[in-house]
Amino acid sequence: MAEDEMVWDLSQLVESTAPDAIKAELESRVAEAEKIRDKYHGKIIDLDAQGLLEFLERKDAFTLRCEGVAKYCLSIVLRRFHSWCG
Repeated sequence: MAEDEMVWDLSQLVESTAPDAIKAELESRVAEAEKIRDKYHGKIIDLDAQGLLEFLERKDAFTLRCEGVAKYCLSIVLRRFHSWCG
């Protein structure tokens, strides 16, 4: 890495950078996604306005909870890919 390259501290995106903690967080998000799927799959078309609002708010909150760990993991993958490609 050149001296003038910018380095980002992405550890702020997750509660812990320990691999086991990252894995646990990802597994938690998968379990949460499955609960959302189980509640809404095939039922969205039948929701009234309030039900649709609740679904959209739940989906948005879930997306925000996933964002940090997803970006952190992607940064690791991209960093490794960059190092392999030289």
